[in-house]
Amino acid sequence: MYRSAQEQLIKAKELANPNDYVVLADISFYNAICALQAKESNAPELVEQVLNAVPQNPHYNTAAYEYAKYLFEIEKYKEAKKWLAEVNPSDIPKKNQAEFYFKSGYCFYHSGTKSDKIVALNHFRRVKEERNIYGDAATYYYSHIEYENGNYATAAKGFERLRNNPNYSSVIPYYSMQIAFAQKNYDKVIEEGKDFINHASAKRKSEIARLVSEAYLYKGDAAKSLEFFKEYENDVNKLTREDTYLKGFILYK
Repeated sequence: MYRSAQEQLIKAKELANPNDYVVLADISFYNAICALQAKESNAPELVEQVLNAVPQNPHYNTAAYEYAKYLFEIEKYKEAKKWLAEVNPSDIPKKNQAEFYFKSGYCFYHSGTKSDKIVALNHFRRVKEERNIYGDAATYYYSHIEYENGNYATAAKGFERLRNNPNYSSVIPYYSMQIAFAQKNYDKVIEEGKDFINHASAKRKSEIARLVSEAYLYKGDAAKSLEFFKEYENDVNKLTREDTYLKGFILYK
């Protein structure tokens, strides 16, 4: 389909008035979009010709957005972020707003800088209440950033919404335990940990065992603390200095 469209565009360019900038700009834009959709090797070059046109191509905003989506698909988030930042959100059709803010938020989040994560948080906030394919994913990343920021109540509220979502159900209990531990709710850590540890992955299982061990220690139950610490110890290759200190403290108790 796209190849056929490109053939027609080439014919149109041959027939076009070389001084008719508007028509030539239209042809360049649609040819570049076809190349992107067909994932042709020269697609980036064609799109960048549109984006770097002087005077500016009237399709600049759409071209930047489509190029950013293409880069996002192939996981070039740094480059995608650059072009998403060029897009004027008010020019994006309403039906595509959630996609724009989610993908933009993800690219800013992926950069890892504190300032970019603030931008990502604001973008995810716009999408998280949406009832579409981006709503739950935005809720997850929004909650994760709030968790990293130490805003545990906000993070817990978001994660709880995802507890029954099969895409996130395997990690939500772990977040819940970490938040409960940070809030010194050791009973909840123990309750969730003892249930979750039975069907967690091997890596997660050891982390849960250590967390439950610490929770029991704070509760004053050294015997139970040692029980779960031994489970943790059996799953790791080598104890860290902090692990050794914790084990010694448990045995002392």
